[in-house]
Order: sequence, then structure tokens, then C-alpha cells
Amino acid sequence: MRYEIKLAGYGGQGIMLSGYIIGKAAAVYGNLYATLTQDYGPEARGGAASSEVVISDGQVDYPYAMEPDVFIAMSQAGYDKYIGKVKEDGLVIIEADLVTPKVTRGNIHGFPATKLVEEKFGLRIIANIAMLGYFAKFARYLKPDMLVEAIKTSVPKKFIDVNLQAFDFGYNYKG
Repeated sequence: MRYEIKLAGYGGQGIMLSGYIIGKAAAVYGNLYATLTQDYGPEARGGAASSEVVISDGQVDYPYAMEPDVFIAMSQAGYDKYIGKVKEDGLVIIEADLVTPKVTRGNIHGFPATKLVEEKFGLRIIANIAMLGYFAKFARYLKPDMLVEAIKTSVPKKFIDVNLQAFDFGYNYKG
């Protein structure tokens, strides 16, 4: 089994943290093997950012996503750059207010995470965690409780509750 997940957006959206949480959920709480690779643009914030997680039931022989099973795009530039690599029948989750699919591939699901969490919680910074909650509804090999445990041990203590609320909000989103 090899399960590849690609996340793309821009700096400040929590793309790296999301990849870390997915990998930690698989490796620590799911007893699977996982690798994480990250790619930053040269800018401190606002530049291109992507991360890749490869999950396997055995050692990962190549740490990069070759043909992602899942692609989570939180920016138009990220979507445009990586959509062509997604498996034909892959899962594509887009930040619905920031990404307009010009080229389509896979099964596309839109979730306006940034706007919704800002309205509900007053914090844009937790949109990535809401996206993880939304992704958890579709994820193979990762159960929601594995991701919840990884969130609890990956975000600052004072923000655990709001992040868990954002995760639940994304998971329960019906739009």
C-alpha cells in the first residue's frame, strides 16, 4: 500500500503544519510508515508552499509523491502547478473561495474553509485545520481520531481547543 497526499498553498496558510499532522497521524497514531517533504518559496509569507506525505504499510522507498491520491489546494497557483500530477481518480479538495478549477482532474470537492472559520471563530489561521477535518471524511488509512491526536500534540497548548473545534467544523461541513 502506498498513499500519496500533496498539499499546496501559500506561506502563512499552514500547509507545512498540515503535512506534518497527516504524517504524524499515520506514523505515530496509525502504526504506518510516513515521509514528509516540504517546499517553500523564497518569501517569508505569501510565497508558494507545498508539502507531500507518503504513507505506506512498509518502508517508504521514495519520499516524494509521484501521482498523488489526494491533492489539497489552498491557492490558485498551487492548484495550477500540481493538478496535472494527481491520479485520474484522485481526491482533490480545493479552498473554494480561493481556487477556480480551470483544468479538472479527479474528484473535486470544494470547501470555503478560510471564510467559514473566520466567520465562525474569527481566525483565518485555523483554516488549514478545518481543511484537515474536511479531508478526514474521505481519507483512506487515516481515521479522524488519529488526526485529532496528532493535532493535540502539534499545536501550541493554548490553541488546542480552537483547532479541535475547527477540525470538527470541517469534518461536519455539509456544503
